[in-house]
Amino acid sequence: MKAIVLVRHGDYNEGTYNLTNDGKILVARLAENLKPHLDGMTFRILSSPAKRAIQSAEIIAKSTGLEDKPIEIHNILQLSYWSEYPALLAMIEQNGDGKDESGAEIEGEEKFDALVNVTHFEVVEEFPRYVAENYFHAKLSQDCHVISKGCAWIVKAPVDGVCELIQVSYNS
Repeated sequence: MKAIVLVRHGDYNEGTYNLTNDGKILVARLAENLKPHLDGMTFRILSSPAKRAIQSAEIIAKSTGLEDKPIEIHNILQLSYWSEYPALLAMIEQNGDGKDESGAEIEGEEKFDALVNVTHFEVVEEFPRYVAENYFHAKLSQDCHVISKGCAWIVKAPVDGVCELIQVSYNS
């Protein structure tokens, strides 16, 4: 895989858990800003089952031309702490490389250049480092930190043992 994208869902209403109007606008801007980074890549969109994450994923799918493809819902993307990172990484590996848990090719399974994962604070905070070290077997180009709602980290495949970490936001 060439890149793993970790998107923090947009701002939401605490009572309904739906995206606010501002949340929808900022995620739409983020999606536009993600497009150049995904240009020419095949990718799949995965989402937490939380309503705000699914709504964010739908906006990204529409903006990137994947509205006719199903958004895959994965419970592990809802709340993943350090103890769950190995399972989260296994889910990402299984959904991107066309191989089963044993590493065998799955006949007819599509391979992707990138996975766009719409998730929450707990994943975007430290998971980029875990991906670099345990999936790409490399270091990150910079420290990761908490990003705002409606923003994303892109962890790119390593060059000379270093994964470039790119922050993308609604205003970048």
